[in-house]
Amino acid sequence: MEITVPNIIVSILNINDDKYVISKLKELEQQLNLNDVEQRIILEIYESVNIGSIISPTFIRKKYSYVFEDDILEQYLPQDAIDSAITQVKISQAKTSLKLNLLDISSNLDSLDPLELKDKVASLLENELLITKTEDTPDILVPSEDAYKDVIAGADGLSLVDRRIESYAGKATPSTVTTILAFAGSFKSTFALNIAYLNALDGYNIVYLSLESTAAKLKQRLVLNHIASTTTDRNELIQAKWVRDKQLTKPLQKVYNRYHNDLMDKLGGRLLLWDEEDIQYNTFLEMNHTLQKADKIFKERNGKGVEAIILDQLALLKNTRAGGRKYTYDGAVLNDWMTYFRKQALNFLDTGRETTVFVVSQINRESFTEASKPRNKGRYDMTAASDSNEIERASNTMITLFKDLETQNTLLVNIPKAREGDMPDNPLQLEVYGDYAHIGPLKAGNLTLEDLELEAETFSLESLIND
Repeated sequence: MEITVPNIIVSILNINDDKYVISKLKELEQQLNLNDVEQRIILEIYESVNIGSIISPTFIRKKYSYVFEDDILEQYLPQDAIDSAITQVKISQAKTSLKLNLLDISSNLDSLDPLELKDKVASLLENELLITKTEDTPDILVPSEDAYKDVIAGADGLSLVDRRIESYAGKATPSTVTTILAFAGSFKSTFALNIAYLNALDGYNIVYLSLESTAAKLKQRLVLNHIASTTTDRNELIQAKWVRDKQLTKPLQKVYNRYHNDLMDKLGGRLLLWDEEDIQYNTFLEMNHTLQKADKIFKERNGKGVEAIILDQLALLKNTRAGGRKYTYDGAVLNDWMTYFRKQALNFLDTGRETTVFVVSQINRESFTEASKPRNKGRYDMTAASDSNEIERASNTMITLFKDLETQNTLLVNIPKAREGDMPDNPLQLEVYGDYAHIGPLKAGNLTLEDLELEAETFSLESLIND
């Protein structure tokens, strides 16, 4: 019996266990490159399961007889041989892909410019056959002089902005992935930037990869947040739009400059803000190079290397080549990226080091609509992510943010998943000041909507006088 994808599909179908069939077909879609006919067959099986009457393998053989011409005896693989068959086809596809890529490079070598050649070689190196996955497997079940000390040594982690969040989810420890989810305009990037700010000040080396905003704008917001986190003088607070519109008065310009330099001194080079112009990220290999560059910079500065990665945001990786395999939909690309960053948390660049990863992602519209209803306000669950179904599996902690339009300066925070902790019965209420890129109470005291309006009027008057 020749091992082909159609033969594997009907062998899976022949097991006659709906749950097994669905899970194994999904695994097949993730591991192999499927042609149009194979995708149609799988879709037809899914549709039959949905209506409660799964189609038979004999029906598939008859309907798509042209792909079973060499299988006259209608044989099926036993269940314990299916995984091995998938692996065999995966290896065969990898070899074919490698041959085609090598032929393509050799045939077009003279016409390729350096960047095109680099891209093709990068694709070559990401072939499954060229990736070494064999590692020594440690044995942790050994005696220890102080077992409890070993446990708590790994318990120190990164701040999640608010202690109430940490009381449920715990801190973000090495080897974990924390996903920050929100609908558009609900402060997810602000939350991520506050995480970067607090933990860099606390001594952690953090690389912030911004695929949505420029590094210059992030730096500006970081300074405004530092002012809001530090000053006890309300007159020193600076709104982002004042900087954007170049309307700072001379006194406020001095305030901005002073806090800017104070922040740079306190960060001590422990935070890298990189946007898409600064990094390469089209493939896993390019992202590896980006992270290697960050690691080298930190080691030169303070000897520790990268300790945390913040990706803002996941959806903007959907048009990349990721692992280099053939993707049939955006979600498959993003699933692979979530797996990639999960691996970086567990084994950073195959160095044996653990890191902490934060991923910013989008809430789907249906979940936002449901969470906007009065009885469900701010209550997102684990299925709320719109970018990737791998988010739920790969994340140790999922934090959702909901902008409360009924209560000023309020952010509703839910924790639908906390692998090392608990989930709150009701969303937590945090103060948020988007004008200052700040989450949490202000050192200068809480501001009401009337305060902000009066502040804006006073600022406008001062601008006119100074002009």
